[in-house]
Amino acid sequence: MVRSQIQFEPAQYEQIRRLAHRERISIAEAVRRLVNRGLSMGGEMEASPRAAALLDLAGFASGGPRDLAQRHDEYLDEDLGR
Repeated sequence: MVRSQIQFEPAQYEQIRRLAHRERISIAEAVRRLVNRGLSMGGEMEASPRAAALLDLAGFASGGPRDLAQRHDEYLDEDLGR
């Protein structure tokens, strides 16, 4: 096994702690099982609706011009018809 250090939000830690207690396993084992479950579901993280909208707007997810970082204002003006 590889040792790693992870920081959780307090609510996340409490949920994991309760799960481990209920299953009578260590917190580390609970985290491993949760990671395995996530990986077995395809291992891809879903973007929040807001992040997905921003990625679509930027053209990041579907390509876009190579100079978008430099000319983003010009492209936005073109898309908005200014």
